Amino acid sequence: MIRLIDFEPDHAEELFTLNTSLATADHKFLKRRWIENMKREDRSFTLIDNGHLIVAGGIFEIWPGMGEAWLIPSDKIDNYKLKMIKTLRRHMDKIIAEDNLVRLQASVREDFPVAHRFIEFMGFEREGLMTNYGPDGANHILYARTT
Repeated sequence: MIRLIDFEPDHAEELFTLNTSLATADHKFLKRRWIENMKREDRSFTLIDNGHLIVAGGIFEIWPGMGEAWLIPSDKIDNYKLKMIKTLRRHMDKIIAEDNLVRLQASVREDFPVAHRFIEFMGFEREGLMTNYGPDGANHILYARTT
C-alpha cells in the first residue's frame, strides 16, 4: 500500500543509491548538511510502498507566499505514476493552502525529460532556462505554479 511518511535524511541517501541516473552523478553537494536542511516538519515527506522508498520531496518557504519544491526519485517511480501523482498533488495542494503560497517553484535539470513531463503534469509551467545553475554546471529549467 502506497503511503506518505515523514522524511528522514537517510531516505535521501538511500534514494541516491536506488536511482541509477543519480547514483552515477557526483552528489557531493547533497551531503548530510543539505539533506538535513530539507527536513521540515509536515513539509517534507517520503512516499513508500511496502517499506520500499519511491520518492522523497518537500516544500520549503523562501519568504511568505513563496515556496520551493524539491524531489528525489527512485528508479521505481515508473511503477507508481498515477498513485504517486495523485498522492503528491493532494499533499502539495494541502501545503499550498495551509501556507498561503501564491508561488511554488522548482528547478529541473534540462536533460531530465521524465521530470519535465512529471512537473508539468503536477500543474507547473515552464518559465525559463537557468544556464550553469546546477552544482555540476548543468543547465536547469525553472518551473512555477502560481495562484
